[in-house]
Amino acid sequence: MKWPGVITSGLETIVWRLNWESCKATNTKEEWIRYNAFDCEALSTITQKILCLLRTDDVVDVTKLKREHPYGFKRNTFFFEEFDFINKSAYWDYQRERVYLKSNKSLKRSCNKATKRAKAPLPDKFINCPPPPSCPKCASLKFSQHSKKQKTVIDIKFMKNGLKKWITCYRFHRYRCSDCGSTFVTANHNWKRSKFGVNFFAYFIYQSIGLTLIHRQKK
Repeated sequence: MKWPGVITSGLETIVWRLNWESCKATNTKEEWIRYNAFDCEALSTITQKILCLLRTDDVVDVTKLKREHPYGFKRNTFFFEEFDFINKSAYWDYQRERVYLKSNKSLKRSCNKATKRAKAPLPDKFINCPPPPSCPKCASLKFSQHSKKQKTVIDIKFMKNGLKKWITCYRFHRYRCSDCGSTFVTANHNWKRSKFGVNFFAYFIYQSIGLTLIHRQKK
C-alpha cells in the first residue's frame, strides 16, 4: 500500500522530521503531517475490516475446535487429487525401504555395510622398532618374541607453508625373558601413553599461551 505524496514510507517520515527540526521549513512539516494523516486513515480502515469479520459467522476460533477422534488414525482427505497421489507414492517408498529390505538378504547385507563405521585413516609412516639389547630386569641376553604389537600416534608435522596431520604407526614385539620370566618391550621408542604426539601438545600449549596473552591485552 502506497500513500499519495512525496513521502512513501514510515522510514522517510523520520528523515523528514529531522530535516524539519533543523531548518523549520513549512513545506516539510506539511508533507510530514499529510503522510501521518493517510497513515491513520489506513489504520482505521484495517481496524473496521477486522471488526466486521469478527461480527460474521464465518470466523471460527480454532482453539475451540475439537477433533472427532483425537487419538485415532484415519485416511487423509486432500482438496487436490494430486496431493492424494503424492501421499500414496510416499507410502509405497516407505514399504519398499522398510519391508522389502528386511525380506531381501542381499539388500539387507548391502545396507549393513553402508552403515558401518568409516575406516580409520592410513598411517603416513611405519616404523619397525628394533629389539632391546637385553632384559631390562636381569640384563639377560636370553629372551624371545612373545607377541606382536603396534602403536598409532597422531601428531602434527610442521611444514614450510603450514601444518599437516601426521600419523605414525610403530610396530614392535613383546618379549619374554627366559631367565626371570618377565615380559617387556623395546625401550627405544618415541611415543608416550597418549595417542597424540609431542608436536601436537607443543602446538596446543603455544596456542593456549597466545590466547591468554591476547585476552590480557584486551583487559
